Amino acid sequence: MRRIRKVYLQNAAGDRWGLNGENGVYVSSLAGFGYTLSPTYADLTRGFFLAVSGESEPQGTVPFTVYFTRNAYAVYQSFVDWLAAAGTVILCYNPTGDQEYRRDVDVNFLQKGELNEVGWLEVPSSFYVKTPWYKPYATTLSLETAGGDSSKRYDYVYDSSLMYGVDSSGSLAGELRGGGHIPGSLELSYYGAITNPKIRMVGNLSGKTFGICSVTAVLIASDRLEYSSRREQSYVRKVSADGTVTDLLDSLDLSTTPFPHIPVDEPVTISIEADAAFTGSADLTLFYYYLSLIHI
Repeated sequence: MRRIRKVYLQNAAGDRWGLNGENGVYVSSLAGFGYTLSPTYADLTRGFFLAVSGESEPQGTVPFTVYFTRNAYAVYQSFVDWLAAAGTVILCYNPTGDQEYRRDVDVNFLQKGELNEVGWLEVPSSFYVKTPWYKPYATTLSLETAGGDSSKRYDYVYDSSLMYGVDSSGSLAGELRGGGHIPGSLELSYYGAITNPKIRMVGNLSGKTFGICSVTAVLIASDRLEYSSRREQSYVRKVSADGTVTDLLDSLDLSTTPFPHIPVDEPVTISIEADAAFTGSADLTLFYYYLSLIHI
């Protein structure tokens, strides 16, 4: 049986507004699944050109039409109210039923018209895109006694796999395999006491150090270290048990590339290190980015 694509909007709290017939609301003519690159070229004469800058994708829009088919004006008003209060808006697209892709967006316009001949409200709409399409992968890893058999492998049906373990020095180390079309990002939350944590990413083939995030801070057992290398929201911070957030950016050495990205073509080892022995657990989410998607 053919699977039907699903489209949702998600707000900052994780709440969703379905565009698949929920409350009589449907999306149609959804676009924005291809891509355009705009590199700069030097004219070498006689029809030859040389790319002199990296590939750049201009900011685009996602045009679509929303149909409100039941209690049209009231549901439309609820939809506008939801968007206005959403804060972050994420466009979620599931083309086959078993894989979901996301894209951060902002409202460009909603053009409210009149009811059509069958009583539906047809609303041409558009979003500004703020990220490529991406797919998040989440997992949890636990630190164990140094020197133990602590390797853990997480296999996905997608284009990546993870392996985590603890090396002989007691640092947490794991292999990350890239995916998608653009170097990926990660978010990490470490729970537990740790002194002057350091997050390091090294290429397994080249030996290249892609980046080191070295933080001068002492976290107690009830604290949480939060780290993100996402281009649109890079951060490193301490969150205390009472919810107090302490920005740790001022303690970083920016010359060490503290927010590296996961290469597409080389597996890397990421490690969490510290000045003293530590135990705890961490949640890790990888973000793989795609220039274009299948549109069904």
